[in-house]
Amino acid sequence: MNNDINLWLGIIGLIASFVFGILSIYQFKSRRYPGKLTFYEEFAIGLFDSLVKNFPQIAIKYENKNIDAQILLLKAFIINTGSIDIKDSLVQEKLSLRLPPGYTWLNAKVTDMSEGANASVEIINNIIYFDLGLFKKNEYIRFEALLQIPLGSDSTEGINKSEEIFVFNHRIADTNEIERRKGALSLPKLFNGINIFLLFMAFFTTFLSVDTFSNLSKTFYGRMQFQYHIKSDSSISVVTAYVKNQEVINTYSLKSKKKQEIPTDEFFNKLVKTEVGKSVSTNGEVIGNFIAIIMLVIMPLAVLYLPIRSFREYRKVKKIRTILNLDKKEKI
Repeated sequence: MNNDINLWLGIIGLIASFVFGILSIYQFKSRRYPGKLTFYEEFAIGLFDSLVKNFPQIAIKYENKNIDAQILLLKAFIINTGSIDIKDSLVQEKLSLRLPPGYTWLNAKVTDMSEGANASVEIINNIIYFDLGLFKKNEYIRFEALLQIPLGSDSTEGINKSEEIFVFNHRIADTNEIERRKGALSLPKLFNGINIFLLFMAFFTTFLSVDTFSNLSKTFYGRMQFQYHIKSDSSISVVTAYVKNQEVINTYSLKSKKKQEIPTDEFFNKLVKTEVGKSVSTNGEVIGNFIAIIMLVIMPLAVLYLPIRSFREYRKVKKIRTILNLDKKEKI
């Protein structure tokens, strides 16, 4: 009984060490870069394709020139989604937004920002530089920019490849690379069909592990079985036995490892005493059970990966929506 308790405590300790080890790695990575900036691309559109192309009687000009198919409008946010405020003392090189060769920034400006924030943008040598000032956590700036794409390029293709076109760079202490998001900030469903199925599988594999733990206990401490002391000439042999039929009993000597068939009457005549003993597990049983227990510890965590990932994504999107006040704006 004490052995079983010790085994269960050991297994619980192993699982706890594994789980908290993973959490410690995640916490270490989070604390290593507590600063985090998120680029949320609200939309990027080709002004000619969206406004002028289908209505030739409309003319839109930029600097007294008609807008053609090579002009794109970008509307986006820079959001401080980290756990620290970004101060001037942390900035060695300002956050910048670059373009590939052939692309040109025409103009950029900040159109909105969190109350109390003081950010600005400027274009120098075809690079947009963001002066964030004191950019506190959970604050944002919204900006718009016009860019010209190379002649012969399709504006739709440029929009679809925005991750390749818009290249961020910075040297801000304790701040990771820019996280990118685009499109609608819809909250992911936590309890969709796949997540419910995976949660069920996690529960099911955990339930199966109970039986494996039991087998593992028997492997380490031996299976309880009856052992028989049989007179053999001038000595007594300790054997295990099972009934082959009503007339014959098969025995197995624990010392000599020999099998023997003994008539039932003779077996009981030679029987001195019966006791409960332990069998010896083979190396194959030990290895097999050890592999099984590792698999059944890992499998629940593996199938929980997607639900955990969905929950983390839900928290990230919810945080961005809260910072940008999207929930309130949608209700108005």
